[in-house]
Amino acid sequence: GVIDRGRWRSPFSTMARLLTKILTNRPLMVLVLLLVAAFNIRFGMTYISIGDNTADDANGVHDTNSTLVTERLPYLTMYGAHRAEESFTVLPKWLQIYFDWHSEQTRNPSNNTKYVVLSCHGTKKCGGMSDRLRPLPFYLLHASLVPRVLCIHWTQPFGLENYLIPPMYGAGRMVDWRCPADVPLDITGSFGNCNDFNCIEEDIKRMRRTKDKYVSLDLTIHSVDRINYSNNLFQLHTYADEVPAINQWQFIDLTGAIFRVMFEPVLALTQSINDTMAHLGLKENEYASVHVRSRYPVKTGLEKSDKEGLDFGDWKKYLLPIINNAVSCANHIAINSTIYFSSDNHEVVKDAVTRDISVGGGMQVRPVAILRDKEPLHSDGNNPESQIIEYFPMFEDLLIMGGGSCVAHGIGSFGAFGAGLSGNRCRAIHRKYNGETVACPNDRTGLHCESATKFNKGKILFDSGLAQEGLISSPRCNSSTVIKDVKSNHNKTGKV
Repeated sequence: GVIDRGRWRSPFSTMARLLTKILTNRPLMVLVLLLVAAFNIRFGMTYISIGDNTADDANGVHDTNSTLVTERLPYLTMYGAHRAEESFTVLPKWLQIYFDWHSEQTRNPSNNTKYVVLSCHGTKKCGGMSDRLRPLPFYLLHASLVPRVLCIHWTQPFGLENYLIPPMYGAGRMVDWRCPADVPLDITGSFGNCNDFNCIEEDIKRMRRTKDKYVSLDLTIHSVDRINYSNNLFQLHTYADEVPAINQWQFIDLTGAIFRVMFEPVLALTQSINDTMAHLGLKENEYASVHVRSRYPVKTGLEKSDKEGLDFGDWKKYLLPIINNAVSCANHIAINSTIYFSSDNHEVVKDAVTRDISVGGGMQVRPVAILRDKEPLHSDGNNPESQIIEYFPMFEDLLIMGGGSCVAHGIGSFGAFGAGLSGNRCRAIHRKYNGETVACPNDRTGLHCESATKFNKGKILFDSGLAQEGLISSPRCNSSTVIKDVKSNHNKTGKV
């Protein structure tokens, strides 16, 4: 149940060498690979490798001096062009129209094409990757009402395009969120520092009047309440009847669909995820995931550890009950499923996968995971000497969580992001905001829906015809198929 990087070789290597000897005709070889990959896509993750697994090959480098040609076609059923097109169809009409307009603008830019930039540079306090992307639904709504082309420009720690790229959907369409090469680091026009409806209305009007090619959009204060309020405006613009309430670090239910239209992992990351899932026996929707944020700064000693690393030995007594409870919660919502375990600390992961954990009723389980030799880097940490590839583990854990059937997560937005990628359809929350554990079942994910009545008709947010047509219904509010921890009238106000 543990994959140790650098020691495991693909089970396809033997077959690959045999195919190399047989398929000496390069065009024919590529055709065969495409056919085999197309057949395998329905069964989960796979890749076909022709050639040796050299260091260059593993890092996506094609050595033109080598006499051995390598072709690699990794697939993930969970992300990619096939999922982008499928996800596009479940979005509200106004967002589909905006994405199509966005695609046309980026395919055929002109002097009149204007952009709204989501940026993170230098010493700006942007938060981690999940904190930056949690308000994305609101940013899309804001950009669509101007309208401007939304693009993402990060240099801290590295550009998002080093890890995710826009997939194709439909007839060559693509929501290309990568900014043009001439986008400046310092953008003078700044928008988004709002915490109420009227301010957002004025912000949209002001952005419409701005003639600058580039303007910046950022909520500035990434507080839980501000992001939830903004994302709820997206939901009011999206649902026809009832709107699922958003609590604490929760991502909206459409996160998975929006993400799959806009993002897929780069080739090297796809291959890494592919290898991991194949080795651990993980297939989409057939496993549960657990995330434990061990370094959450709720105690004085953990404040420094949150960004600079945690000594597991010093905190083992504190962390063991958290680990045990998290795994128990995952087993509660996905009994007898394989459990993929991830954490912000590698020693926490090692502990979880090297012993049997009691989950009640006399049962014990042992999760599976990637065994790493150091902590995954935090995208908001102080790591000036870091390399692009050192942030792969963060994305790998997130994307694997998003492909499972259920997610048990604690505090912070990273685990909630994984649950959001799976549509929030089956999740459990195993810790309180203050770090204390909560046994499952509990009412942490109790469903609460609100009326989608538009109380602000006539305002910019609801003044177009699209605000009244092409809306969708919430599966969580209108379906009995969603797996819940327990039925509850959980109070949406107050801390969770």
